[in-house]
Amino acid sequence: MQLLGDRLLCVPIVEEKKTSSGLILPMNYESKNEYNVIAVGTKVKHIEVCNRIRTFKHSEGTPAEFNGEMCVVFGEGSDVEYVSD
Repeated sequence: MQLLGDRLLCVPIVEEKKTSSGLILPMNYESKNEYNVIAVGTKVKHIEVCNRIRTFKHSEGTPAEFNGEMCVVFGEGSDVEYVSD
């Protein structure tokens, strides 16, 4: 898939979160706004495939299905930030 412009195709990250005391938080506890980038458009400058991004509260992407997996398409200019591991 080739994305046009400054678009990012992302898949939501689903992982369990544990507190320091060992409590397991629900899977949607804080990671519902974190995504892995699986494809980038031709004009994207700062984000690459396999990067992790975080969206802000009012960022809305366009839902899409790619290879049977639910994904979200964001613009690089949308409120997204790069998350370093």
